[in-house]
Amino acid sequence: YTKNCTEITLNNVQVRKKSDRPLSTNADATHYNNCRRGTLRIMNCIFEGQGDDGMNINTHYQAIATISTDRKTVTVNGRERVGQTLYGNIGDIFLVFSRHTFELLGSVQVESISRMGSTFSTALPKQANIYDLLLDANNTADFVYLHNTTFYGNRARGALLKTSNLLATHNTFSSNTGPGVQVYPDGVYWFEGSTVRNWTLSHNTFHNNNYATARMESDLFVAAEVPEWSGGKPSERNGFPAKTEAFHTLKITNNVFKQTRGEEAVAVYGVTNSEIQHNKVEQMNKGMKPKVNFKCVGCKNVAEKPNTCQPSPCVYSSSSPSTITYKQLQQGSTP
Repeated sequence: YTKNCTEITLNNVQVRKKSDRPLSTNADATHYNNCRRGTLRIMNCIFEGQGDDGMNINTHYQAIATISTDRKTVTVNGRERVGQTLYGNIGDIFLVFSRHTFELLGSVQVESISRMGSTFSTALPKQANIYDLLLDANNTADFVYLHNTTFYGNRARGALLKTSNLLATHNTFSSNTGPGVQVYPDGVYWFEGSTVRNWTLSHNTFHNNNYATARMESDLFVAAEVPEWSGGKPSERNGFPAKTEAFHTLKITNNVFKQTRGEEAVAVYGVTNSEIQHNKVEQMNKGMKPKVNFKCVGCKNVAEKPNTCQPSPCVYSSSSPSTITYKQLQQGSTP
């Protein structure tokens, strides 16, 4: 587990379970939180039999609790922490996101930090309100390189890759109970982010994922979770994918999906200016015909063809219920 670190390289590291053990670790094999610029490299590794995920790369949102009259000073809440001090450094740039849509409202620069109230050099964007989310733009790696690494038999997902400027190539995601790769920035409970851009997943293999405990609707799942609202307050437990343009410039190309249950290979929500092309989907059980292979909901300027599916042809969808909860996603109750 690393926090606020920079320039990290993990090469030829293995976290594996012994043959007579049910798990190798009871949590993530590797967890990178608030990487502070620099490059994160993970190469030639094996992460097997984790009690949670093989890898989690994220930064944290903080929710606005109060706003001063001049809109320059705020107090914030974090996950299960009311009235915490703004987590960041003086001079840092904070991005401001709508809690309702994950729309980027603008940015502000930190002038002072105090538990009684942290002050920015300029006022918050006009649309920003209490409950909206702040994210320190300095707390993310400049570049993430994930190469030739295996994620096998984890109780949850293979890898949570909630980071921009990522290149993931020639990796294997196999027999994880949830998606091989998931990007699900959370504005509900965990407050883990962030939405991503310049994110490339190419020449990877997905095999027999997404079948049990952490199941979602696809082997590769990308969405931003916004909360349900009641009485003007956000739920801390129930949310659904935002359909606004939260993700930009994703390249999901030349990957192979080998499936046994006919689930969706790729499902993305709120993606713009992206490519989902030249992927291959194979059904290992004869006679299995998925209802949908590739789903793109609330997408704009996304090239989805050509891809190859067996059995053919590939089935594409842009539809989803108006609201669908995280629990329903896990149960696979989508069209």
